[in-house]
Amino acid sequence: MGIKSAPMSYKDLVGIISKEKIEQGISSPTVTVEGTGWDAENLSDGELDIIKQDPRMKDMLEEFKAKNKDELGLAFERLEDNFVNAENELAKAITTNAQGQRLATLIRELKRNRSEAYKDFERQNMEALEEIDTKEEDLNRADYWAQKYFNVEMQVYSDSGYMDFDAYERERNKILEQASKENPAYSEYISGRGLGTFRGERFGDENVRALIDEYDNDVMKMRDYWDVSKRVAQYYGYEKEYEEYLKSPNKSEYKKKNENGKLIKALEKKASQQKIALRMANPELEALLYKWGSITEPKNPIVLGMRQQLRNQSPTGEADTMDIQKLIEEVFGNGNN
Repeated sequence: MGIKSAPMSYKDLVGIISKEKIEQGISSPTVTVEGTGWDAENLSDGELDIIKQDPRMKDMLEEFKAKNKDELGLAFERLEDNFVNAENELAKAITTNAQGQRLATLIRELKRNRSEAYKDFERQNMEALEEIDTKEEDLNRADYWAQKYFNVEMQVYSDSGYMDFDAYERERNKILEQASKENPAYSEYISGRGLGTFRGERFGDENVRALIDEYDNDVMKMRDYWDVSKRVAQYYGYEKEYEEYLKSPNKSEYKKKNENGKLIKALEKKASQQKIALRMANPELEALLYKWGSITEPKNPIVLGMRQQLRNQSPTGEADTMDIQKLIEEVFGNGNN
């Protein structure tokens, strides 16, 4: 008897449509000189807007729509089923011992697609969600706030690696404050851990849930590194210019043609120097960067030694970057537990 395949998820359909755009030679509205566009793992907002106009995507989103507030529970169940099916690629990568860089990419892709799917779900069910606004004990309402909170997307700029932690935290804190004002019990349900909380059940696969928690914890430890560029721009008084550069659709062209291009290059050079200095001063930070593929060549002597130990232990001589976590715990004594 053949194995029944899982229903297609929002993430799966985005990937299929993206691939078709490339095969058909359709120009991306935000294509850069670095590629052809339509990268399913790094789609621009403009590309996503076009994908959402595809009839197949419209049909999928229609499945999430509740005709009235009494159908919201079923609509939430369909959304959750879709989310669970979207975990398959990451779950497979975990079981096949994928490298940290691949796992990090799949985690970011999964999170972004969940975020986009929930935004569409919210738009589809705006009226029904408003109707349960005053039902404090309604689990649908608790899930509404929890989904909003956990599906806030961390803006990541692939060119520089910069992550907008400030905007991410502001939006999350705003949602948590609104939810707590409506019902204080929602705060623990949203921000708590373990069974009975949304966090403890938001991913269907236990391995996926554990890995994403580990990734989220590590990202916060790596924050100092990703904030370097912004701190450098702030120090020299060019924060607005740097933010303008980050938001530009084609950063290579920006540096070539914009009047602030030379300034940005100078800021990036200074930031690069400070990042290296930070890695040399903080071996645990560099080990985490290596673990998730944010860097490929360590500079810190301690981390170089850790990588060599992994290579010596590997039958292929190639280090498995995720295995460095064991050494992090042994050397620094404060790993992810």
